[in-house]
Amino acid sequence: MTEAIEIELVDKIRPLITDGKYSARYIYHETAKAFNEDKVYVYFDIVDPGENFGIRLYRAYRVNSLIGQPRKNGRFTVKSRSELFLTLCNLFGERKSFRPDRISLCDLKNKIISVKVRTVVKDYKQRKLPECLKYSVIDKLIEIEAGGG
Repeated sequence: MTEAIEIELVDKIRPLITDGKYSARYIYHETAKAFNEDKVYVYFDIVDPGENFGIRLYRAYRVNSLIGQPRKNGRFTVKSRSELFLTLCNLFGERKSFRPDRISLCDLKNKIISVKVRTVVKDYKQRKLPECLKYSVIDKLIEIEAGGG
C-alpha cells in the first residue's frame, strides 16, 4: 500500500491578475538582499473597483546599498541613473519645489498612482513557470493620478 505524502508550502501563492493599467496606492516598502544584490520592494494595493480591488502587488528595484539591516521601511541609497530614482523623478519632476536629492518613497503616501501590471512567466533561471506558479507584479509606475500636492 502506498502512503500519500503531503506537501506544505512555506511561502504564499502570489496573486495573478490580468495584465494592464491599474490605479494603485502605496502601502510600504521593504529592503532585502536577493540573489546577492541589494533590493527594495515597493508594495501597492490596487484601488480600481471590481474583482482586483485590494490585491497587493510589488515592484522590485535594485539599489546601490542598504543602510542598516534589511527590514520593512528600511533605508537605502541609489545612484542618479538607477531605475528607482528615474521613476521618482518622472513622477515628481513636474511638481513645484522638486529637489532630486530630497525625494523619498514617503512622497508616494496618500497618492493614487497609475501602474502597469505584467505577469511573471519565467523564474530567475529563465525557465518557463507552470500556469499555477505564474504571478503578477507592477512593471512600471506611470503617473500620479490623485493625491496631496
